[in-house]
Amino acid sequence: MSITSGYLPTCNPGLTPIVAERSSRFTPRRAIDTTGLLGSLYDASCDKMLHSSYPNLRKTTVQSSQKPHCYTKTYTTDQTRNLLECHNIHQELRLSIVLEMLPAIGVGALKRYSHPMDKYTRFICYKYISHTEYLLDYDFDNRNKTPPSLLDPLATHVIVLVNWGIDALAIIQLPSEDELVKHIDLATDKLCSILSHDQASSKLSADDQFYLKKITSTKIFSNIDQLSKVNSIIDFYNTILSIKNDTSIHQPYNYNLCSLEHFFDRRSGLQFRFKELIPTCRRELECYLIQLSIDFNSLRTKIKQDYPNVERTRKHQLDHVHTQWSDLKEVYQYRIKQLRDLVINVRRRNVEDDRILQALNDNIGYVLQKKMQDLGSCLGKLREKETFIDDLLQKHIEYQDATYYEISSKDDQESVRHKLNVGLNCETIICSTDRLYKEKYSEWCNLSSQLLKERDQNSQLQLVYVDFTDCSYALCNFLVFPSIRTNDNAKQPLSLSTTASSASSQPRITIPSLKQSPSTPTISSDQPKSTTTTATDEPSSKPQQSDDQIKNILLVGESGVGKSTFINALVNYLRFDSLEQARKKPIVLMPVSFIMTVDDNFTEQHIKFEGEDNVSSEDFSDCGLSVTQHCKSYLITFRMGHRRKKNFRIIDTPTIGPDDANMQHILSFVNNLTHLNAICILMKPNTTRLNVFFRECFLQLYDFLGDDAREKILFCFTNARSTFYTPGNTAPLLKQLLQSLPGKQIPFTKQNTFCFENISIRYLVAVENGIKFDNDQKQICKDSWKRSSGEAERLLDHICNLMTTPVSPGTIKSVKHAHVDINHMIRPLLETIRNTLRNIILQSDRSCKNAIELCPRLIKISTAICSKCARSLRPLDNFWIFADSLHVSYNRCRTCDCDADHHFPIDYELEYKLCQQDANNTDRDMLRTVDELCETSAAFSFFLLKDIESSRQDPFLLGFKRMIKEEADICAEKEQNNLNTKLRDALEEIKKKYEDRKLKLKAENAELSVADIYSKMENINRNKMVASQMAATQQWQKYMITYYEYRLTI
Repeated sequence: MSITSGYLPTCNPGLTPIVAERSSRFTPRRAIDTTGLLGSLYDASCDKMLHSSYPNLRKTTVQSSQKPHCYTKTYTTDQTRNLLECHNIHQELRLSIVLEMLPAIGVGALKRYSHPMDKYTRFICYKYISHTEYLLDYDFDNRNKTPPSLLDPLATHVIVLVNWGIDALAIIQLPSEDELVKHIDLATDKLCSILSHDQASSKLSADDQFYLKKITSTKIFSNIDQLSKVNSIIDFYNTILSIKNDTSIHQPYNYNLCSLEHFFDRRSGLQFRFKELIPTCRRELECYLIQLSIDFNSLRTKIKQDYPNVERTRKHQLDHVHTQWSDLKEVYQYRIKQLRDLVINVRRRNVEDDRILQALNDNIGYVLQKKMQDLGSCLGKLREKETFIDDLLQKHIEYQDATYYEISSKDDQESVRHKLNVGLNCETIICSTDRLYKEKYSEWCNLSSQLLKERDQNSQLQLVYVDFTDCSYALCNFLVFPSIRTNDNAKQPLSLSTTASSASSQPRITIPSLKQSPSTPTISSDQPKSTTTTATDEPSSKPQQSDDQIKNILLVGESGVGKSTFINALVNYLRFDSLEQARKKPIVLMPVSFIMTVDDNFTEQHIKFEGEDNVSSEDFSDCGLSVTQHCKSYLITFRMGHRRKKNFRIIDTPTIGPDDANMQHILSFVNNLTHLNAICILMKPNTTRLNVFFRECFLQLYDFLGDDAREKILFCFTNARSTFYTPGNTAPLLKQLLQSLPGKQIPFTKQNTFCFENISIRYLVAVENGIKFDNDQKQICKDSWKRSSGEAERLLDHICNLMTTPVSPGTIKSVKHAHVDINHMIRPLLETIRNTLRNIILQSDRSCKNAIELCPRLIKISTAICSKCARSLRPLDNFWIFADSLHVSYNRCRTCDCDADHHFPIDYELEYKLCQQDANNTDRDMLRTVDELCETSAAFSFFLLKDIESSRQDPFLLGFKRMIKEEADICAEKEQNNLNTKLRDALEEIKKKYEDRKLKLKAENAELSVADIYSKMENINRNKMVASQMAATQQWQKYMITYYEYRLTI
């Protein structure tokens, strides 16, 4: 192939003189599979790179003289969603990608892009060819024209030219603010200009980078793996600059394929059969496949969304949707395979093109379309239900599903009363369906409004919504059961009174009495509760099981001791009488992950089971590592032999270790419990050295719960079969540790010690993964089951019968309690200081009559704010304020890749609003408030850190520095803003006062008692700003307990 006279400009796949004369053109292919080399054989019927190659082809390399090309395109509504076509992928190759003939990687992954696109969507395309490898004309003329004997029979083409370089497409989504979009577009144009013209002296300015950081999402598709992994347009820009001149990183950009029919002598007799589809057929098929792919990927995105409320209360609905999804995937994959096989056969000239057109209108397509529509409808209902339950929670109304009460069309109102079985709790229950809610929405609004007003007048009243949507019992109208405590005539149906304005139009609403079932999964914005009365109990004869009657059990242990496995095993021991029964359908609550060796070669196999409770924050991908990342509770109703049911809340905790944060999280969780019955310390029996953190764990529990906690400690040994179900080598070490602890001795006897071997739960999970066991192995598991299930019975009997007086964490005031409470007050105190300073500055401006009010808002997920990521600014009466940019955070940030040190967790989101200045709140009053808050912060910090190692950073000081940096960043961005400059200076001054006061406390060796600290807390909570934020914090803590609670009746 000549390169003389500019005949072959580098990277022009259309020019090859000799072959062009014989075949009229090359077959061009974009390098989706970047493993191709000069001489590689290729099966064009399915666009597959074959592992064999044509031997002895000499390559020639020429360097590119072309400059890179980078440009931006704006998505328009009339533009096709076929992104492969937009990126100039060849038609036949597009079909192969959509039909999954080759992996959707690199730019081929555009097939899977399903995010919404609108006028704020931009495409940034970058193309750079560094060099070309090709076959010389001389070598082409003098090649061996006889096919080698070992030539792959599937081969249709050989690669005769490879262009190497960088192929990249960035899809970015801009914020929907037109003024901001103008600046971002200018910055992207400048970025493209720099990348296109190799302007080494040109750089993105600080303003350019500031606006580029406002881009809300970025997705990169490239033949370079390093580029595909970046998630910001600035990193995209920097990465291209860093790799452009490093050709060792470059990958094939595209190939020229020469048909083997022309490459070898026509007289060879071999048939290298390949033809392209007729254009009209190809176009119709591609349109069908693209729309199918878009619809399928849209459903995939929706199915992956979180539905936490539905998952906890209507798991059957979620399971039904997942079953539909599984069925749909099977039909979809079959459809793709059907069309893929047809296309391959057409290309190989085995069938005609019209067979494809016939298949597009067959029954399989109809079935697939119907299943997609049905699933889409169910997902819509699922989202509606999730939103509805969330709305109830916002109003502090519990949600329950009536199907768990086994109510049927055979029931009457009286039997419904008994099955629901509310008891004597101060509750009002509303029974309804989705149909009633939609058809009688105005009546629902009136009803709920009236009940909410009643609750406002009676703070003890609880509202519960029972959903009869999936129940065969016919509800013709809303059915309301009032609290027995508020209505002595509750056994008789009553009419709910309505307001005068609506009484004439409102139907009669019947109101009998109601009682909650213990087996009903509930979700509530308040502390979870449960009941134990049966469906046949009279409401007046047996009271409801209160939260005080639930046995709260805390599990504490080192990493890898098996807390999660212990919970899985405990549930199965008490649910099934034998291992064989459990094998039929084991209960696996917690995710399980471990390595097993199988067969005679000891092949390692990774065993996984996700469990029934799929909470997104669980991390069990690493075998043998601790999976619990935060406290989670399991409210489980057990049958205690032939006796009545007992309710246990088993609390799984993060690993105790050198990171004190986990212990503080455990104590914070316990602080929100009404009571605690037992603390189970999980240990291994063959320990030769106790973890030094165990001692600290005991001391902190004592300090937090008082001396009574010593009587609540139980010792549970896991993996105890190797020590004949005894504490083994750990016993003397544990005795020595307990004797070294101050105060009253903790008992360590047979009575409060329990030994388990939970190998049987691994056996059950392994069987679910298809692992086979011999008879000896099965017998070992059966023996383990028998021994451990007996210990499980003894453990719960001990808790129920010998530990009847619980500890009440909320009534204890200790040093450790004070530490926990102080940590929750840091942000409220600091934000109150900052906002009070804002209002002082506003009030000093005589022309301003406004003040800024803090509006804390409940958030329903673990979140943090990243100090490195861009945050939006909002103006508020000449102040600029950074909005809280919430990042989802479970032990690591799931929103960005910034270091953990740049994230600070928050319990509530802060919003702001303008209000009228309070004439009674003078500058002097507000300055006095700031001074009191500063002094209290110094006292809290001194008390918090006094007895802790000096290496721990001062959280109050870190907070001051963070606020000052935020204001400094605002000043740098809004140079003309005077108020934020004043606020920054004022914060610097308060920070200096804070440090001086803390140094004074240290110099005086001040003695601050627990009583002093709680007195300061009580005083500071009188501040309206502090109180509103603390209320939001407490609301978040209660919500998170409910959010991370799984309920099960066995």
